[in-house]
Amino acid sequence: MTRTVFLIIAISLTLAGCGSRFNPLNWFGSSQNENLVEDVDVQAFQDPRPRVQTITDLKVERTPGGAIVHATAVTPTQGWFAPELVALNDGNPVDGILTFDFRVVPPKVETGVGNTRSREITAGVFISDIALEQVRTIRVNGAQNSRSVRR
Repeated sequence: MTRTVFLIIAISLTLAGCGSRFNPLNWFGSSQNENLVEDVDVQAFQDPRPRVQTITDLKVERTPGGAIVHATAVTPTQGWFAPELVALNDGNPVDGILTFDFRVVPPKVETGVGNTRSREITAGVFISDIALEQVRTIRVNGAQNSRSVRR
């Protein structure tokens, strides 16, 4: 019994210490700011919501059965709502890059600017393990910049 427990602990420590894809700490690194690159075909459906102005943070958290992508952005004024990460290319990765647009709905009436913290907005999306098999990079596009995380 103790030999089995010792073996399981040794294997767990070995996997955690190596650079394998089974190590949850090696899934995706920290996000990087990038210049916005438009490399997506025009879709038949054009989303009327504008992209959020500036993306400030992007994180990927492992969950059972997949991962959750969290993106945080700053809007130009207060009152923007209904954030959503909209998958491009029908949610299929292109050259290992899974791309999302961060879309929001602007306020109906003019609102104040306020401080940066009061204008932050966050959106998330779940991606299954099956969909992640082909993905090397996750990119989220805003109006002025994009952020990406790589495996």
